[in-house]
Amino acid sequence: MEISQSGAAIGLKEQRPSFLLRVVILLLAALAGSVVCAPIVAFCVAGLGYSLPFARIFDRVFMAGLVLAAAWMRRWLLLAELLAAAYLGGRRRLLVYGAGFLAGAVASGLLVGLCVGWGARWELPHRMVWRLAQDLVSSVVIGMIEETFFRAFLLGGLAREMSGNRALALSSVVFALAHLVRAPASRPLLGFHPLAGLLNVGASLGHALFHPLAILPAFVGLTLLGLLLGAVFLTAQRVYLPAGLHAGFVFTARLWGAALVFAGAVPRWLFGYGRPSLLSGPAAWAEILLLVALVRHLGGRAGTRGGCG
Repeated sequence: MEISQSGAAIGLKEQRPSFLLRVVILLLAALAGSVVCAPIVAFCVAGLGYSLPFARIFDRVFMAGLVLAAAWMRRWLLLAELLAAAYLGGRRRLLVYGAGFLAGAVASGLLVGLCVGWGARWELPHRMVWRLAQDLVSSVVIGMIEETFFRAFLLGGLAREMSGNRALALSSVVFALAHLVRAPASRPLLGFHPLAGLLNVGASLGHALFHPLAILPAFVGLTLLGLLLGAVFLTAQRVYLPAGLHAGFVFTARLWGAALVFAGAVPRWLFGYGRPSLLSGPAAWAEILLLVALVRHLGGRAGTRGGCG
């Protein structure tokens, strides 16, 4: 009797969907909900007197739907377990986060400095203090949200079912595609258009499928950035350092975009071949690859010391 129960338990465990399949189902559920709900939200927003592009509304509805779907499927997705492991930390977690932020700001700041030295004009934005505060808050929020999903949840879950390198590569590609598979700029909707969400998804996929060369430089840069953030997460086993690093990159990029006046003299290999600027250029790719190698080297040395201890 005990043997048969044990065999049944093993059979149930083997029949459980892979974590990757569960993530795909989560994304499809959030996407389906957004296709239905985004036109309704857009209609309500227009009724309140606001004029917002539908693509922007769709992105916000999708993010909200993703959070709700993840909360509803939290046990199936092992959400609490993955987040608890990634957010463990002692008294030094704010210090670790700050160190990551500083490292990200310095790394991207070096590229900005090279652009300015090459002839780009960079002027402090109007109401500088207010702009800095806004960019700082938004960078911290973006860093924490994206690292929670892409590293703590996605990479953490994938790493339990496949090798660390495969999980790192796959999560980095998903990270890049999530930033690129988006609809081109759209106008606000006038009236209720129930198929607008479906058309928005088609425009997003069409933009990526029919303009692959246009998005290729950004795809390479974002994938490499995902590799760096993922390598930091796998080494630290906590989300604070990659979240700070991510926020530092975003903060400098936002400030650079707001203060940039002219970059015509800067070569493309440094400035980039599209949006996001800098990150879509070979100079940034080389810098990120060096940082990835450094993180893997330091992680290997830490593992060796741990093994000897």
